[in-house]
Amino acid sequence: MLDIIILIFLARSIGRLAIQKGASPGSWKLFVILGWIAAEFTGILLAVVFFPDDPLVPAFLLGLGCAYTSYIIIRSVLSKKPDHFDEDINSIGVNDLRP
Repeated sequence: MLDIIILIFLARSIGRLAIQKGASPGSWKLFVILGWIAAEFTGILLAVVFFPDDPLVPAFLLGLGCAYTSYIIIRSVLSKKPDHFDEDINSIGVNDLRP
């Protein structure tokens, strides 16, 4: 349950960053959600493999760590994109040419 709450807040922050970069916030939120789920399952599987006796706590910690790492990677990819600027110079005089 904790990871779902964390995922909601992280998806919102990625959405705000995507808007700032001029990208589609919905697709970047989807990337975060899918990356989070895939990395969390990978972390859980790694914990089960490396800690076969009692994998409950290591599975939770490693799954959450891998999931957050996937968020960090996706955020860094989005952060490297250039910011979106509304170029007002291109729209000067467009509405002034009325007949």
